[in-house]
Amino acid sequence: MFVPYDELERGEFVSNRAFLYTPPPGTHPVLLTKYMFDLATALHYLDPETYRQLDRLSQKPHVLATRLADAARRLVTTDDELLGTVEGLQCVMMEGIYQANCGNLRRAWIAFRRAMVAGQLMGIHRPLSRPLKLIDPSTRFDAQFFWNRIVYTDRFHCLMLGLPQGSSDRSMASESALAKDTPLGRLERKHCAIASRIVERNDADPASLDSATLKQIDHELQEAAKTMPSNWWLVPNLSAVNAAAGKSDRSVFWEMLRLVTQLYHYNLLNQLYLPYILRPNPAESWPGHFQLTCANASREVLSRFIAFRSFNRVPFCCRAVDFFALVAALTLLLVHLDSHQRRHSHNDTSSNSGNLDVLAHQHQGDRALLEQALENMDALARINNDTLSAKSAGLVRRLLDIEAGATSGEVSDTQGEGLAEEAQGQAQDDAHVLRIGIPHFGTIRITCEGVSKMTPPNTAPVSSATHHDNFTSEPEPGLAEASLSTSATKTPPAVQCPPTSHNDMASTQLQQQPNLLDHENSTIEPDRLDFHYSGTMDDAFQPYLNPGPTATFEEWVLQGADTAFFSNLLGEPGRDMNSWTPW
Repeated sequence: MFVPYDELERGEFVSNRAFLYTPPPGTHPVLLTKYMFDLATALHYLDPETYRQLDRLSQKPHVLATRLADAARRLVTTDDELLGTVEGLQCVMMEGIYQANCGNLRRAWIAFRRAMVAGQLMGIHRPLSRPLKLIDPSTRFDAQFFWNRIVYTDRFHCLMLGLPQGSSDRSMASESALAKDTPLGRLERKHCAIASRIVERNDADPASLDSATLKQIDHELQEAAKTMPSNWWLVPNLSAVNAAAGKSDRSVFWEMLRLVTQLYHYNLLNQLYLPYILRPNPAESWPGHFQLTCANASREVLSRFIAFRSFNRVPFCCRAVDFFALVAALTLLLVHLDSHQRRHSHNDTSSNSGNLDVLAHQHQGDRALLEQALENMDALARINNDTLSAKSAGLVRRLLDIEAGATSGEVSDTQGEGLAEEAQGQAQDDAHVLRIGIPHFGTIRITCEGVSKMTPPNTAPVSSATHHDNFTSEPEPGLAEASLSTSATKTPPAVQCPPTSHNDMASTQLQQQPNLLDHENSTIEPDRLDFHYSGTMDDAFQPYLNPGPTATFEEWVLQGADTAFFSNLLGEPGRDMNSWTPW
């Protein structure tokens, strides 16, 4: 994050022995904070299976990491008076890295955006920045490199969360800037500029979108891939490299970096085409190019997720890999579901065999890949009690079942889900229907025939219940019914869609999660309590409670990545490509 690749290639790594030297009393709080975030990250990266060897620690490593990071954030990185130095800016970025690896994507985005604003106030975004204030004269700092890193991480999280970028600067990919960097650095610079264009596309008026822009970004991604030789794009074998490395971990570092960069590249492809994979171009028989591109990109992501998580079972290490894998699994399964639906629809209406299912021959291989990814999700959840992996596994497992039913020709009505019908309590076959409740967004309904959305009510129920750890409560009488009746007046009823049962709605629980505490037996003010939807990804109905914009991973596991995915997937009416020319 702080050292350019050309310096790292010369072997200028900071020794881990630096952790052995505890800062003395009187150390500047910003320098102490750097040490605390370094130590918290190192503790996070420890394999849980080695915890029993650390019998002299007063608490478990992840608990110590939380206490260190929380104290550093509360006392330093959120204190504007301490952000006017290079080291202070580095601390804010380190907070963002820590939050991202915890799975707190929203808090990470806030930290990176705070670093961007502070950096702009310091002038590091200008080509010729003025001299910057240092606390420690030995601190190494490249202003332009660091600015590029801030922009890169901001766009990285904007794409994951569906948020606008903080800067439209694309100078990092200029010819002069590319010429000064290493091949890997050039690839990342190009990725950063391409991410900016995709974020702009996502934020644009749907009516202004055209196929020429899409083709241009696609071409830029192809040219970016040519920055590295073809063998660089093979899936890294981390276990083999680790075995051959001996006592040196630098070769493993470079292989990990290669894998993560590959993941980012293929995730950009998915982000580029996701809004179009379920929207056919009328000039074509089906959205073949878009679906094939996303299917291939998703396979590349999943194969690298498997390689990574087979080697590294620490959930706090490169947490973005798990989010990328979930997006790829959803994309690949939905593409196959759409392909099955189109094939069955075509067979029912025409004897013409010209509209072939080009994904049919990849079906078994894709299922095998998804099942292997599912095994890794299950293992990560089992070993670490990891909520994200457990929820991801549950979601993928249900979609695999639905996709298997679609393969055999099972169908169910999936025209939009109306709340009026839902309130009537009609029966349904849940084996073929998956519902995902997403805060601030609605319920996503997936069946053999596609995806639809149910819009949430505008207001969320509020509770003033007294807080205590692991508190759960039943909904207030009439809460589910009130939510339904309120929404039914705002959402037009859809046509013949099986609703959830009333009993499922009545059994939905509201769960409060305790905030991370700095000291045992602390109390939390009632006005700071947040709710989130209950445990499983497949709840038949979930009240649309407000987990808060800065909710932690414990309060909102998918952190808005679910909202961004389905918002892009379902898109806007202007993205149906009615006026587009054939690809």
